[in-house]
Parts: sequence; structure tokens; C-alpha cells
Amino acid sequence: MNAVVTYPASQTRLVAREFEQISVGAVATALTAAYAASCFRAAIKVENGGTCRYRIDGTAPTAAIGTLLFDGEQLELSHDDAMLFQAFRVGAVNPLLDVTYLRP
Repeated sequence: MNAVVTYPASQTRLVAREFEQISVGAVATALTAAYAASCFRAAIKVENGGTCRYRIDGTAPTAAIGTLLFDGEQLELSHDDAMLFQAFRVGAVNPLLDVTYLRP
């Protein structure tokens, strides 16, 4: 069963089309380019007890720079932000990012 999200502003019905799980380590990690390029939005959930920092400005995050994203937190990105998203592990545990790519 596909998840469906409707955005009131445009009434565009988006469906989960692709899914991937990304392990974030001590090197800046981006979303898979082909999935990010074709999505309208990307929904990310952090799993595995880890914490990461992310940036959506095209600059690589580090353990000290970037917005924190903790285990269990969710983040929704526009197409443009998904294209620029990069994450970096904070601490000893590699967080897993469950990423769902949405499009009509």
C-alpha cells in the first residue's frame, strides 16, 4: 500500500514511489541523486539510536556544523532541498535514515 500525502496549497496528491535506507557515517552523505531528482518531496526519519547533522545549502556538514537531527525525528524536504541534502554522523553510532520519495 502506498502512502498518500495531499498538500492543500496545490491539491497535488503525492504518493510514496521509492524508499531507501541510508547509513550516515563520518563522511558527508547525500540522498541518492536519481531518487532526489525525480521526487517532489522527500520524507526522512532517523533510526538506529544515532544523531546526525544536516545541511541543505550544498555545503557539507560536519560533526559540529549543521542542523541536528536526533533519533526518531522526522524531516520533510522539498525537491530542491532533497537535491542539496547532506548528513554527517554525530557521535559513535551511525544513524540510519529511512527516506521515502514522494511524487504524483
